[in-house]
Amino acid sequence: MKKLIFILLAAFFTFLSPLLLLPQQDATRKIATEEIKIYNEITRSIGLSNRITNNHYTIKQYLGYKNNEELFKDKNIDNIFYSVYSSFKSFLGNYREALQDYALSQKLSKSGITGNDSLYISGLIKTDAVETISRMADSVRIVMINEAHHMPRHRILTTQLLSLLYAKGYRYFCAETLDNSDSLRDENLNARKYPQIGTGFYTLEPLYGDLIRQAIKTGYKVVPYEIPNNSKGDREVIEAENIYEIFKQDPNAKVIVHCGYSHITPSWMAGEFKRISGIRPLTIDQTEMAEEYSQEYCNEYYQAACKMNVIDKPSVFIDSTGKTSLTYGKLYDVIVFNPITKYVNGRPDWMAMDGYRRIYSLSAFDMKDVKFVQAIYSNEDTELAIPVDQIIVNNDNPVLYLPAGSYVLKFYDDKGNVISRRDINTE
Repeated sequence: MKKLIFILLAAFFTFLSPLLLLPQQDATRKIATEEIKIYNEITRSIGLSNRITNNHYTIKQYLGYKNNEELFKDKNIDNIFYSVYSSFKSFLGNYREALQDYALSQKLSKSGITGNDSLYISGLIKTDAVETISRMADSVRIVMINEAHHMPRHRILTTQLLSLLYAKGYRYFCAETLDNSDSLRDENLNARKYPQIGTGFYTLEPLYGDLIRQAIKTGYKVVPYEIPNNSKGDREVIEAENIYEIFKQDPNAKVIVHCGYSHITPSWMAGEFKRISGIRPLTIDQTEMAEEYSQEYCNEYYQAACKMNVIDKPSVFIDSTGKTSLTYGKLYDVIVFNPITKYVNGRPDWMAMDGYRRIYSLSAFDMKDVKFVQAIYSNEDTELAIPVDQIIVNNDNPVLYLPAGSYVLKFYDDKGNVISRRDINTE
């Protein structure tokens, strides 16, 4: 499995205090404390650890990283910087550059394909990922789905599973990113029915925000399970214990967990959960067969599948006996292949979410001095709610992807200041 140095933003930002970063590798749970110390000192010195007060925060942070790139590079903490920077670019719809920056943070190596790789893939049976996972969920009580934090598309699969699994009795939705410290927990999230600034970190990204929104709308109780700030315990154990609390309070519970990378593996949180509870989770990986900025850095089986043009939607491969394949020595129960992204007006094609979202062109507006645009549901707090979509304006025909509804559009200049607002209706 890939050795990914990724940002696990446990109790991220504390939203009121300096950023707490936990870079880790899949093979270990070691924390690069010296690099984190340097990183946090820089973010404090340039104001990137300031209190969050408004949903323009994502834009301000992006600009802070953009304008201070050389400062981070001079301190030789490129891996942390580009991991975080890639996340903020993904939050603002710049998916292509998010992939590029993430590649810089990981120092990826090339992976060539062979005839044997293609032969192996050709001998498997491709199935629809949503249908396959939904069917497998019948025989378990907890489904754990991972994501690469810089890839918003990984939130779409979980969104598509919500209603299907709800019909099978699933009623709890757990998300790693939700702040779970006593003073910072979003206690009103389920009653309010939408996430806002302060709910979590990755929920700042529109597709993640809408995943939370759709979970509540479907009928799930959204539950935080992250380790609280300043806890001295093992993160994986405490996360597992927090999830198990749901089953202790509701013996008939069925739970969906959406988390990052290796947390779903036997030596991390999923394994700790099984040890503590005796309940075996169904684990769904989206990170092994993920696209990279350049296809030559992708997994060789993923390259082979793409070269054969067999991936046209999220897919799972099974063998002739009906068992899921490529489970990496049973690290996962299921590995999902997502298609290579195609771009429409600079935006990923998967933003359409099978018709749930539609392109909304901004050509009717004066975009002369506009650098950023946000779309926020007009019936939500337009200063605090997570935007349904937001972009960096970087081409002559900028577009948003919006579900039907009424919105407030906020237009920002290159300093991150609001210069105008407009009400629109896409119904």
